[in-house]
Amino acid sequence: YELSNFFFGIRFEKQITWFLLHTNRASAKKQEVAVSLGVEIMQLEKVVARSLFLDIPITISSEMYFGRGSFSTAITDKRISVVGVGAIGSMLSESLVRSGVKNLGLWDNDVVECGNICRSSYTLKDLGDSKVNALSRHLHTISPEMVVKVHGGWKYVGPNFPTTYMGGDLYGNINYNSQENILKELEEYDIVIDCTGSNELLHFLGKSLTGKILLSLCITNHANDLLLVSSSDG
Repeated sequence: YELSNFFFGIRFEKQITWFLLHTNRASAKKQEVAVSLGVEIMQLEKVVARSLFLDIPITISSEMYFGRGSFSTAITDKRISVVGVGAIGSMLSESLVRSGVKNLGLWDNDVVECGNICRSSYTLKDLGDSKVNALSRHLHTISPEMVVKVHGGWKYVGPNFPTTYMGGDLYGNINYNSQENILKELEEYDIVIDCTGSNELLHFLGKSLTGKILLSLCITNHANDLLLVSSSDG
């Protein structure tokens, strides 16, 4: 009987009023359409509109939304960049958003494959999409206040051509112009978290980013150890 339910939110200052809307089969407005089959005329009904029914609206403030799980403002007010959104980076990004972080940058030049699903935040519907786009879409379903900026994407040239990456090579030669552009874009973030597991990239970021908090998270082979490196000690 029920067809669909969805939420509609209106933001006002630091509050969001959510409306639950639903529709059903009985509410359909139909129009008769005559279809000629050559030997006879058939009269069919075409759905042209459906009525929407509104449930009681709920107004939720930021304090209510993150009331029991928010980090300190020393973290939530920071602009955080996550470089590499695979097994660690995607889970970390989701945890940050669930903890009240509002400004997040995502960096990756890879697409979602089936082997990513069991150990990350991605699902079957994300297969073939770029990791940053898929993760950004997921994060926005968690926090309505989220501002996500993605770096990295994919473009299909045509049916007879392979997928082409557009946006620069984060893992390539550190002397490429793309690296210079990346450093300029990283300047807008207060905290940079490297989750790529690339020693070369971490060395490059450590030498290039000064005056910023730089963290590195990676796991060893067979996931025996989680390694955390901080720039706080130089």
